[in-house]
Amino acid sequence: MTTPRNTPKAGTWAEVLADSVAPGCPRLTSLKVRFPHIILAQRNTHRIISKTDEGGWGDISRSDASSRAIPILRLISAVEADPYIPTSWRYAADRGMQPGELMSDEDADESREDWLDSMRFNISRARKMAQRGNAKEDANRLLEPFAYVTSIMTATDWENWEGLRLDAHSQVAIRDLAEAIRDAMAGSKPRKIGVGGWHMPYFETGYPDESAACCARISYDSHDGGRATRAANGRLADLLKREGHWSPFEHIAFADAEPSRHGNLSGNWAQYRKIMGA
Repeated sequence: MTTPRNTPKAGTWAEVLADSVAPGCPRLTSLKVRFPHIILAQRNTHRIISKTDEGGWGDISRSDASSRAIPILRLISAVEADPYIPTSWRYAADRGMQPGELMSDEDADESREDWLDSMRFNISRARKMAQRGNAKEDANRLLEPFAYVTSIMTATDWENWEGLRLDAHSQVAIRDLAEAIRDAMAGSKPRKIGVGGWHMPYFETGYPDESAACCARISYDSHDGGRATRAANGRLADLLKREGHWSPFEHIAFADAEPSRHGNLSGNWAQYRKIMGA
């Protein structure tokens, strides 16, 4: 089983869960990351070109904590303990996406207070909705601007992501995430495996279904770091297959001898989702 790194539990961070290379298979890295929920849409729209996909578009595989799955009061507690608050405040630019100059200290302080007032109001409304019995998928939306989200991200091709998201013109929140991913990968040494070996977050040996089940638990934001029993992992993996929830199976790959079934991965990696024909 992989040993998680000593990453901070607050703010934006990234830790490597599995890092592998194999003959004919370039570096494949899976990371657990945490970042402000407000940039989730930006992260999800990011695309890469898989070098072995004949110019086709592929995604960075990802599995995210879900606002539909996290209990309302738990998310409220998380926001109260560690809210997302912008680290800098800028004036609007005359045009374009980029913000303008940094605000004066007075305007920045007032902007921060406006943000915190909105957060306190939304927390009070979410708590009231929880008491009324509203569904998580509605009440938790009020908390998303102030919440962090955890995710598992897996890819072989990070160049375009780094080129766009490490750029000085990118939004600060997503640049912080890109920097955390860059630093985590720089501090990790890929494990060399032979043809026939597996890349599996949370496990170096074992069954691919176990790894997929551990990745799927990120949805509930109560990740146990791979400590679930083998039987529990098996039941969850079977449920995911029956209901067609295939994304957790994208984080697992087999070092193949032929460039087939690679999905959005480069080289001869055979993605577990594609092995199952999903």
